[in-house]
Amino acid sequence: LGITAPIEPLCRVIGTGFFMSLIYVALFKVLTLKQNASMQVAGDLLLVGGILYTTGGIDSPISFLFLFVIIATSVTLPRAATYLAASGAIIIYGVLVDLEYYGIITPVYLFPEAKVSFESGYVFYVIFLNIVSYYTVAYLSSFLSHRLRMVKEELQQASISLEEQRAFNRNIVQNMGSGLITTNLYGIITSINPAARFLIGYSIGESLEKPVDQLIPLAELNALFLDNKKPNLPKQIEGEYKRKDGKIIFIRIKISHLTDLNIEGYILVFEDLTEVKG
Repeated sequence: LGITAPIEPLCRVIGTGFFMSLIYVALFKVLTLKQNASMQVAGDLLLVGGILYTTGGIDSPISFLFLFVIIATSVTLPRAATYLAASGAIIIYGVLVDLEYYGIITPVYLFPEAKVSFESGYVFYVIFLNIVSYYTVAYLSSFLSHRLRMVKEELQQASISLEEQRAFNRNIVQNMGSGLITTNLYGIITSINPAARFLIGYSIGESLEKPVDQLIPLAELNALFLDNKKPNLPKQIEGEYKRKDGKIIFIRIKISHLTDLNIEGYILVFEDLTEVKG
């Protein structure tokens, strides 16, 4: 594998990472989600810095680990925090390189040491390359996360608006003066509003899942569901109807197609014309 140094320092750093994870879990109930995420990002940046130190410093081939911390930040924290994470990665990496350059620290060379690390401006090239990559990833990941949050908020708002519209429509149907019944294609009642229940004299339990032409025995209405051909709607039916209580009234029924959420059926709107005809 090309490993030329003991891996104990790296194992200690990784063990520290697991210990930090336990601390995050313990603090999860104490801190807010944003505070906990911010602490984890700071801890992860330091942890990656430790991994770089124990795998060769500027010669370490895994400096890209900072990119994962930046991407995770863009998912869990606001957009500005992503750029702060990228800046933190650059600062930590730059400090490690500077300390190594001036001989203050000597990294653990887990892999074969390169002899050209600080020759001919190589160190500046590496730092510049990492700065560009960190900020580029910060911009792209934060942009995508921001767009996803916006889309999620728009969908939530649309869902709320749709539910409010449905509630508004239900309220209109329940409180309208005219009777309204919906049926499936076979004339089985699927819903009935209070005005329709009062008009025909049957309760909701006596109406739902019952054939509408059985409760309202009008010849034209019965023919509508007996005919196998698709009826030509909208159409209007009028006639005398004997309510459940025995009272005879004159009703007008306007029938039209129901096409809601791919559910086919019919809408029947009732009007009591007894006084008008009388």
